[in-house]
Amino acid sequence: MKTILLLAALVMSSVPVNALTQEEEKIYWYGFTYGFSAARCGQVQQGLSKEAAQQSLDKFIENFIKDEDTKKHEAMIRVVYKDIKNDQSLCKNVFK
Repeated sequence: MKTILLLAALVMSSVPVNALTQEEEKIYWYGFTYGFSAARCGQVQQGLSKEAAQQSLDKFIENFIKDEDTKKHEAMIRVVYKDIKNDQSLCKNVFK
């Protein structure tokens, strides 16, 4: 009986869930974009040029706005982009 319950739990946990609300989706993409930016800052500390980091963030934002699934969040991503550029604690002087 325990084996059946364990298998059922494993199967149920692997089923994809697409029940995100608009607000949850915005939170996800806000965090993803900030994480992407933070990763680029880490790469700058490891030798990546600031220009390359800036270009990759610009390209990410551009593709985000063009993509059919994410362009509905264009206003939010523009706010995130502005926040990243103004956040001196994230990556001082990397994204200007």
